[in-house]
Amino acid sequence: MENEESSPQYLEAIAEVKKGKIMFLPEWGGWWYELADQLYVFTKDNEFVDTPHIHEYSGRTEWLTSDLSPEQMVRMIKGIRVSIDHVIKQATAGMSPSRELSLVKTELQLASMWFGYALHELNMPNPYPESYNPSSPVIEKHADLAEQPAYFQNEISSLDETGKIKFLRKFIKCLINGFDWIVKYHIGMRRYKPMTVSGLLPPAGVTAVTHLFNGNLWLGQCLNNIRTESEKQ
Repeated sequence: MENEESSPQYLEAIAEVKKGKIMFLPEWGGWWYELADQLYVFTKDNEFVDTPHIHEYSGRTEWLTSDLSPEQMVRMIKGIRVSIDHVIKQATAGMSPSRELSLVKTELQLASMWFGYALHELNMPNPYPESYNPSSPVIEKHADLAEQPAYFQNEISSLDETGKIKFLRKFIKCLINGFDWIVKYHIGMRRYKPMTVSGLLPPAGVTAVTHLFNGNLWLGQCLNNIRTESEKQ
C-alpha cells in the first residue's frame, strides 16, 4: 500500500483503516475501506470497486478517517440495492434462459427486497406508503433503481456467456464483501458467517446476504450447465 513517496498523513490514515476506520479525502463523495488485507472503494456514485488506484493519492496530506455513520450505512445499503439492479438488468442480458438463471434473478431480487427492509430497521421512511391502502390507485415506483448504466457495462459487453457468469460471481462477491465490512467494523466480527450471526445482525440483513450467497451458488450451476453441454458436443 505504501511507496517511498507516501506522505506521513497517508501512512497514518492507512494505519487507521487497518483498525476498522474508513479513509477519504475532503473532495471525495465516497471512501476507502479494508477487507481481508485489501483496500476497497465505495464510490461517490454508490458503486463498489475492488482495486482503488492507491498510489495516485499516496502523496496527499489531507486524509480523513472516521467510523461509518448511520447515514453512510444507509447510503451503502442503498448502493448495494442499486448494484443488484444493475446486475439484474445488464449483466444477465443476452444470456441463455434457464431454470438456474431464473433462480439467480429471483435470489437477487429477494436480496434487494430484504436489504430494503434493513433500511426500515434503520428507521428510514417507508418509500411505499400507499402499498397498504386498498382505496388508493397509486403504485409507487420501486426505490433504489439503477437509472444509469453501471461502470462495468463496457467490460461485460465483450464477454461470452461463461465470462458473463464469472463476472457476475465476482461482482456479487464484491457486494457480499461490502456488507461483510459493515458487519466486521460495526458489529465487531473479523469475518462474516451468515449462519452464526443471527443474534447480532438485524434479521433482514442476514436474510439479504444469504440470498446473495444463494445467487452465487446458482451461478455456479449455470457454469456447470455450460461445461456439461460442451462435453456433449
